[in-house]
Amino acid sequence: MRRIARMLGAGVVGGVLLGGVAGVLSPATANAEGPVLSGSYAVTTHYGTATPTTVAKFASDCGRCGGTVTADGVTQQLTWIGAGWQFTTVAGCGPQTTVYTPVADVDGIVQSFTLVGTFANPAVCAVVGPVTGTGNRISD
Repeated sequence: MRRIARMLGAGVVGGVLLGGVAGVLSPATANAEGPVLSGSYAVTTHYGTATPTTVAKFASDCGRCGGTVTADGVTQQLTWIGAGWQFTTVAGCGPQTTVYTPVADVDGIVQSFTLVGTFANPAVCAVVGPVTGTGNRISD
């Protein structure tokens, strides 16, 4: 399980999209430029019996635009896909895509999000079902 957690950046750097989880944004964000991911977030993922938590640093310069996520020394480019951010990577388990969907924000900065991902080749990774999780902002 540690190998998978490492490849995922403990759930932050990995997964293949099965579907997004709908988020609810505050009226301020819904009417503004849009949410941004900014700062450090405690990210807890769930796959199999593992529930690792890691700290990831997110940055996006504007609402509803791309950005980056860095966890365990690995940085991924994020793309805004209309309801959240996504990245795809090829790791030891094959193509993986992760989607972060904002759930709550304060002044346009995402305070919490959900994540959903799966592996293109789950048998290679010994993972059953999707990877799911949550992130909560802990600092700037």
